[in-house]
Amino acid sequence: MLDQLAANGRENQTRLDAGEDTIDHHPVVKLFTPDGGATWLLSETDPEDADIAFGLC
Repeated sequence: MLDQLAANGRENQTRLDAGEDTIDHHPVVKLFTPDGGATWLLSETDPEDADIAFGLC
């Protein structure tokens, strides 16, 4: 799971460095709180800082 998040982040960074459009990856991880109304769908992590994730909330 963490490997896929990192791979997606590296792929998009490579595309940005080449001046290409990024890819909207499918969610890899779903985070939620059972007693709340929030759900996060994470698709990638920052290649330079794995503590930063990107996706939808």
